[in-house]
Parts: sequence; structure tokens; C-alpha cells
Amino acid sequence: MKIRILTLLIGISLNSFAQDQILFDNIWILQDLVIDSDSHLPPNNEEITYVTLDFDSYVYESIEYFNLFGTTCESIGGLIEFNNTSNNFSFSDGPYESLGGGCLQSENSIYEGIYFDFFYENYINGNTFDYSITANGDESMTLIITSFNGNQAIYGSEVLSIGNNKKKDISLFYNAQNSSVEVDSKKPFEYISIQIFNSLGKQVLYLYKNNEEKISINIQDLTDGIYFVSLQNEIGQIIRKKIIKY
Repeated sequence: MKIRILTLLIGISLNSFAQDQILFDNIWILQDLVIDSDSHLPPNNEEITYVTLDFDSYVYESIEYFNLFGTTCESIGGLIEFNNTSNNFSFSDGPYESLGGGCLQSENSIYEGIYFDFFYENYINGNTFDYSITANGDESMTLIITSFNGNQAIYGSEVLSIGNNKKKDISLFYNAQNSSVEVDSKKPFEYISIQIFNSLGKQVLYLYKNNEEKISINIQDLTDGIYFVSLQNEIGQIIRKKIIKY
């Protein structure tokens, strides 16, 4: 039985250096999920616009850590480590599922279960995920992640409906002087949603903004400790950061 607990944890240091920077430099949008040779196209509705995969990294006490996040209505993810001799990775802490309300629409809830099981089942059967990246003629890329039994999650590096829009340059950081989370973009967001979770995976803050370049979120009333900030903009770009409030 799956245990629904927080998406992120501080874990073991990662000593592999074979990660491909392209994984971290792109927004990966699920195009197809192939399970037992059957295609499962992702939903596209008012509750789930895109099913995404994000690779992120951060430095804590001079050690670099790598995260993987898959997002539908909820998120699945954890710390990962890369094999230093081949294109594969495994979870060193996780996978974990976020504690939220889940999908309201039944079709989305079913799909979320299929998507999350792709990671869970592979984790308990060897915990090795092979991946390949292919450059396409239109400057986009295709990422294919393959599990132990040949099931595949196929992603594109951009959403076809947004044309030539590129990943936006966004900074997200904690300002200790003001006890605030700062979001800065070179261009105004059409809209942006921001969630903050505590170390137990409980959402403690949600904001929705539009037509703003700079956003300052006062978290002075939150107790000191570790928090996880999740940001999603209008093109489906998702940024997650761990902050330490003190």
C-alpha cells in the first residue's frame, strides 16, 4: 500500500556526476505513458492542464542534492542519484507523494494513480530508471524514461500549444532580513500560483497572482524551520525550492 507523505526530504549525499544538464534546463511535459504496451494519454482539462516532470538541485551544507518531481493534482518525488557510467538514476530517498486533496475528477484521479504507480512499481523492482534524450528538428527535445519492465513515460520539452515560448527566467529565494519569499521575473507573469508546504507536507500558504514581475510573500508568522515552495506559471513551468526560515 502506498503511503502518502511529504514530497521532499533531506537525505543521503549524492556522489554520482553523470547527470545530464539538459534534464535540469527544460520543462518536461508528459506526452504519453506506455504501460504494458498500452498508450495512456494524459488528461487535459480545467483540473489538470499538463502532467509534468521536473528535475531540480540544491546545495545544503556544501553538498549538492538532486530531486525529481512528477506532478498531476498531487506531486510525487524524492531525492535521486545518477549512475556515473550510464544514463540512469534511482531514488535515494523516496518516492514520496504529497499530502493534498487529490484530484476531484475521477478520470484525473485514475490517471494520477497510473502515473504514480509507474514510479512506485519500478522503485520496488530494482529502483533503476533508464533515460534517453533526443533532439527534435523544431528545437524541442524528447525525454523517455524506461522502467524495469519496459514501461515508458514519454515527455516533450515544451508544450505544443504555446508555440515558441521558452522557459522563463525566474528567481525564487528566501530573504532572511524580511522573513519573506521573493519571486522575480524579467517579464510579467500572465498568472502564477505559489504553494508553500511545511516539513510534514502540509500546505501552509497558497497565492494566486497575475500581471506581476516581482512578488514578495511575507512568512514572518510561520515558525522557523524547513519549507518547500512550489511555483507554477502560465506556460506550465514549475519551480520548487527548499528554504530554511530562521
